[in-house]
Amino acid sequence: MTDDEFLVAFEECTLPFEQWTHHAHVRAAYLYASRHDFRTAIDIVRTRIQSYNAAHNVPEALERGYH
Repeated sequence: MTDDEFLVAFEECTLPFEQWTHHAHVRAAYLYASRHDFRTAIDIVRTRIQSYNAAHNVPEALERGYH
């Protein structure tokens, strides 16, 4: 999957949940950081992770979800 395909799947919450690994988190952060200024990249990553988690019914807790 290309970087653009990966981001589209992530942003549309169609990336299979089993593919949402630590590596995928780092990949998404890197791609946003390489395409936006630092502050914007952080805001995008935060918002998109929270949206992705909500779409996959991941609870927001200390050991799960966005933290």
